[in-house]
Amino acid sequence: MSNPKYEKLEEDEPVEHSLLISSAEQDKMESEPLKSHTERQAAASYGSTLPAPPKYDPPEAGSYQDPLHQPTCATTGWPLPFAEQPEYLCYSVFAMLCCCLPLGFVALIYSIQTQGANRNRDREAAVWNSSRALAFANLAVAFGLALLVVSITITVVLHNQLKNSVPPNSP
Repeated sequence: MSNPKYEKLEEDEPVEHSLLISSAEQDKMESEPLKSHTERQAAASYGSTLPAPPKYDPPEAGSYQDPLHQPTCATTGWPLPFAEQPEYLCYSVFAMLCCCLPLGFVALIYSIQTQGANRNRDREAAVWNSSRALAFANLAVAFGLALLVVSITITVVLHNQLKNSVPPNSP
């Protein structure tokens, strides 16, 4: 029970690609039969030397990149989890209202920009704005405390001068 559909036809024989292989290589391939797997293993027994792999000529200049001169690629693992930077918003408002209005206002602007950078997950901008907000808030508090100390000192000195310059009331 043979079906003509499944019989091997001579037309289905593989076509030789003479354009891809030179005629000398075709003759060499036809003259040397392929070795089976066991024959190859027997040739590579213990203590025998294996034939050297074929040497390939390098391609024309400019057609490839030398492996030693390839650009290096640094691969990293998973991206680091984003850690939000502190905003110092309350500290900036306190510095603006209680210590020094101009420096506190600058600190407030940087703390608001820190909020935006945290929202956008922009680590560099968040770190930069957070550090500037803290620096300006600290400057505002330091300036406010220095102004407070100077004003108390002036008040005490003026009060002592007024007390010594006015004669006491004698009855």
